[in-house]
Amino acid sequence: MAALADHLSQRLAAAGKPAHTVPLEELAIFCKNIRNLQIVSTSSYAAEMAPGATVHHEAVMMGSLEPASPPAQTPVFWYLALRALNDAQLGGGEPTAEEVWRRLSEAKEALQSNGMDLSALTEAHAQEMLRFYGLEPHVTAAIMGGAASQEAVKIITKQYVVLNSTLIYNGVASTMSVLEV
Repeated sequence: MAALADHLSQRLAAAGKPAHTVPLEELAIFCKNIRNLQIVSTSSYAAEMAPGATVHHEAVMMGSLEPASPPAQTPVFWYLALRALNDAQLGGGEPTAEEVWRRLSEAKEALQSNGMDLSALTEAHAQEMLRFYGLEPHVTAAIMGGAASQEAVKIITKQYVVLNSTLIYNGVASTMSVLEV
């Protein structure tokens, strides 16, 4: 632990911080729990939604393996529809169902060329995105708030592993799915 304390002091000095920034008690706890350490890396929302960003085909393929009943409620379809709506919003002006469907169709064609069956992904998904455009129903807000607060508690208490992916909640079908992008 002394070698790690020396290394930490050097790194803190290089960053212009005092050596006592990290107490020795916290360093001891860190050393005690280092075998449980996990690196969690995610892509930022901005990077994922940047113009020209490609849909992560492998992640979408894995997400489509969790079909819902009926198939139109498969969580990954709503993820793709949300991306299409966001792309339409970035285009400027008020998005229309036709614009959202055009962008959703582009993603659908690209994914179908990789062998995915997206036959249940229809224009109804684009219309539903616009129907609730800008709204957040209370029940959905409560569920998503609960999920967000659970992750916040994990971060604040520094216990457990935080969710490192995209969480998709479908209030119509009462399903929740994790899509690693």
